[in-house]
Amino acid sequence: MNQIHSFAAWYNALVPHRRKLLIFAVLVLVCCGVMLSRMQVREDIGMILPNNDTELSYSLNLMELAPFSRMVFIQLEAGENTSPQTLFAAAKRLRSALPDNLTPCLPDNVLPDPKAFVRILPSLADQAVIDSLEKQLAEHELDTVMRDNYLALFNASSFVSKRFIQYDPFHLLSPLYELLRSFRVAKDVTVQQGVLSKDDGRKLLLLVKSSVAPTDSGNAELMLAGISKVLGDTVTGDISTTVFSGHQFAVENARTIKQDLRVVLTVSLVGLLAIFFVFIRSRDILWVAAVPGVVLLVASSVLAVTQSVVSSITLGFGAVLLGISVDFALHVYFAFRYSSCTPAKTLAEVGRPVMFGGITSLAAFGALAFSAMPGIQQLAYFGIVGLCCGLVLALVILPHCLVPCSGVETVCSRVPNQFGSSISYDGEREWNVPLCIVTCCLLAGALFYGGHVQMDNKLRSLSVFPKALLQAENTIRQEWGGKNESAIFFAEGTTQEEALKRGEELRVYLRKHGVMKLAYSLSTVLPPEEKRAANRSRWNSFAASQLSAMEQAVLHAQAKYGFSSHAFAPFFQWMTISPADIGLEDLNAADIGGISSLLYAEKDGRQYVQTLVPDLPEIRDLARSSELPEGIYFYSARNLGEQLGKAIEQDFRLFVGLAFASMAVLMLLFFRHIGLTLLAILPLCTGLTFLLCVMRVTGTAFNLFSVAALPLIIGLAADYGIFVVNACKEGVEHGTLRAVLVSGLTTVSGFGALVFAEHPAMYSLGITVLLGVGAAIPAALFLVPMLYRSKSCRSVR
Repeated sequence: MNQIHSFAAWYNALVPHRRKLLIFAVLVLVCCGVMLSRMQVREDIGMILPNNDTELSYSLNLMELAPFSRMVFIQLEAGENTSPQTLFAAAKRLRSALPDNLTPCLPDNVLPDPKAFVRILPSLADQAVIDSLEKQLAEHELDTVMRDNYLALFNASSFVSKRFIQYDPFHLLSPLYELLRSFRVAKDVTVQQGVLSKDDGRKLLLLVKSSVAPTDSGNAELMLAGISKVLGDTVTGDISTTVFSGHQFAVENARTIKQDLRVVLTVSLVGLLAIFFVFIRSRDILWVAAVPGVVLLVASSVLAVTQSVVSSITLGFGAVLLGISVDFALHVYFAFRYSSCTPAKTLAEVGRPVMFGGITSLAAFGALAFSAMPGIQQLAYFGIVGLCCGLVLALVILPHCLVPCSGVETVCSRVPNQFGSSISYDGEREWNVPLCIVTCCLLAGALFYGGHVQMDNKLRSLSVFPKALLQAENTIRQEWGGKNESAIFFAEGTTQEEALKRGEELRVYLRKHGVMKLAYSLSTVLPPEEKRAANRSRWNSFAASQLSAMEQAVLHAQAKYGFSSHAFAPFFQWMTISPADIGLEDLNAADIGGISSLLYAEKDGRQYVQTLVPDLPEIRDLARSSELPEGIYFYSARNLGEQLGKAIEQDFRLFVGLAFASMAVLMLLFFRHIGLTLLAILPLCTGLTFLLCVMRVTGTAFNLFSVAALPLIIGLAADYGIFVVNACKEGVEHGTLRAVLVSGLTTVSGFGALVFAEHPAMYSLGITVLLGVGAAIPAALFLVPMLYRSKSCRSVR
């Protein structure tokens, strides 16, 4: 009773200050509009991924360093009337016309520099290389090799041959060539003029690295537009082009969400206005209709101030918030419209169930705040702020704007409800026991059937993947290798040498388990300094042991084939001078920069050596092993999916458990009666059971956002149960059934609008709550009154 008197006293205290109250509300809205200008909206996959796993979170931060995360693949294919020469010319024009934020990965040098190659080999000459060279020299007569060099000078590429023969007449660089060939993902692919080539030069692939982050949809859209313009200007004739990049997915998702926001908010607003015009035929419609808009403005402005970045999916939830926030206002409106009491008395009667209904909804959204996903947490804060604003508007401001049915104090007696019956309570309850038994059996059977719904842990189910982009991705994979999904090991170090040392430790670890032959690692062409020094020492010993025989072979060739005395001076200088150490700059000088640019990265002052491996179960097991060297981090889409699946299952139990437990406790505190509490819980049980059965029948699995929708179903359905059971218990209907119906329709309108969204996350959220709440509404309106009857006044038609 103290709560009832508090509502009445609060109303009476504000009556003399109505004008000031409204002016204050307008000023608050103006401030919210100003704060809203600070909002930064972004679609970032990190917002929907768990942040409670430190190692996983760190790996996700490294995801943007992945070799192909910022890569743009541009394929050129010659038509029937285009020659390979014309195709290479088009590729050259395309390379030179690329925007500044795009850098080709492969060098376009036509003539490789043998001097750079001979500088590299000694630092890579491990025991396997030395054994290979000794075997090669033993199997081939040096005189025969020199004869082949002489004959090579007369072929079409004699200029290139001459330079390499001068530096390497005995083909000592062959292990290095073999090492570089191991980086090819397809056997029939060659590197020519800075592009990958196959089918005798009729298909080319240009690899371009972008400075734009793959999640930066705004700059990515500008970048892709620039590529399209360059292609139009440089590629002509019957040359077909295929462009693929991870940036395209970010752009498509951002574009889809923007379009969905317009569609969803428009559909939701139109639906709400239609409902208001049908059920509210008075000037008060303006005040009620203003509530969801005000709530959306306030909640969005609070997010803009408190959150550095707002997820666009959270804003998409605004349509839902429109439908939910107006529920409290509708109950107050219908109470004022159909009550014969004074406004203060009416507000006192309806205020308690509205307040408890708001608390149950807040508890449901509060469950979402315990999620491990930042996006779900943000959605929870958005909903909590909106609901609090809706409660304040409904219980404090709206009553002073409505025109009451009567201002004369009368006894609040039962009044006919809008379904042609009346609800009353005379102190003696009567339960429809047979119907209770049938209802419990049906719910138990349906729950057993629908309790086997699967979890969807695929990241692709949370984003838009247009068929055209998937087809382009498949084309690139099929044509140029990489048919299997890749995973990445990151070897981290504070310095380049520390990263290389850890990369070598990883290489040894993978070789020990027999998977290094499947890997592509920078450590293969750039081992750590200690190993490079040992290799150079081994090379010096090899060179000293072979030098005499090589000198004799050269002297014999000079006499027989007429080579000049200085023809092989670069070779003997290489063999006699102690080799210097090498680094990334030497790889670039030898035109191996494409490998180093893909497999080496720097971020926030830390260095990373990367190793690409197939995304296979045995490799994921190795990444989880305790034997994995220190400083190694692993990223895999499948591994991320497994982690996401665990997070979804954990959130499923957490959300449902917290929401259901909090509903039960709050209802028990409200009704102080176990039977009435169970009756009020019935609509939410019906809604959840119906949802599970439909998902089981249709083969639909729970994803992250459909799981996040479960507490919303529980909170909303609990509100309907509280209002209907309270009306039966108190014997004062105050238009409760119509209010439940209209508030249910507004909620369905908000969630139903999400069904028109193309983005999977928004659609999942909408369809899940639409099914659950859609089943809870008839359960509250019809099943609850049938189960709970009064001896003196049952529902009479």
